[in-house]
Amino acid sequence: MTDKSRIVAVAPMKPLAESKTRLSDSLSPAQRATLSLSMLSWALRALRLSKVSRAIVIGGDEQVMSASRREGAEWIQDEFLDLNGAVGYVFDMVWRDGLSAIYVPADLPLLTHSDIDSAIELSENGRFLTICRAHDGGTNCVIAPPDVGFRTLLGSDSFRRHVELANELNLEWRQHDSTGFRYDVDTVSDLRFCMEKRPQCLSEISDAIGEVRA
Repeated sequence: MTDKSRIVAVAPMKPLAESKTRLSDSLSPAQRATLSLSMLSWALRALRLSKVSRAIVIGGDEQVMSASRREGAEWIQDEFLDLNGAVGYVFDMVWRDGLSAIYVPADLPLLTHSDIDSAIELSENGRFLTICRAHDGGTNCVIAPPDVGFRTLLGSDSFRRHVELANELNLEWRQHDSTGFRYDVDTVSDLRFCMEKRPQCLSEISDAIGEVRA
């Protein structure tokens, strides 16, 4: 059992019918739902083993809610239908309690609790803004302390925009890099790459995913 930090994790989700639509030409709706649920459960298990004190999933549907609670996470309905709005809402909740927040996407099949703990350590337990760059220039983790004025700008090229915002706010920030945070699954090439690494969460559902079509 690790000592828990004063950091609360936030993982946004879409309803399964809307998940991983960029894989629609290669996977059926049922396969995409299976993939999304497996990666969510994997991320929540990593969070549970890490030093975060709580994990909150925002958004999704009844299956997402059930999976979240089964893995020991809290679940909140998404009233925003906007990624940054949803993440910002939970960040504000966390900050009001004087805690730091960590954004963790739910589609990181290579993620381990060690990746999370090393980011927390680099942030000095949430004291310093810490950002993890995705392989495609996005952002796959943000640790943000309260009362610094930082907001997430998730989306295309978000790492650069997060760095620019941190510099505009004159914040001391750190960059964390690890394999687990670097690779998410947005495209067919992402999925194939991660499957070649044979992470447990994809191996468990390989029969359900089947051969990924080009």
